[in-house]
Amino acid sequence: MLGFCKAAQAKFFGCSPAQLTALVYGVARLGYRPPDVWIAAWLEAALPLLPAMSAQHHANSAWGMSRFR
Repeated sequence: MLGFCKAAQAKFFGCSPAQLTALVYGVARLGYRPPDVWIAAWLEAALPLLPAMSAQHHANSAWGMSRFR
């Protein structure tokens, strides 16, 4: 799973809001806690896309992040 996360992280800035949401939701749903650097990179990529995200994207992203405690 770490290999997948590293490969996905390299493409964060090319992702749409739906793709970023699916990544964080999917990783969390699998029960995997990615490294802190992955989470920080995801947040950095997601921040400028927040206005374009739907309410469902926000909810799924928040749920995914809450699972990474």
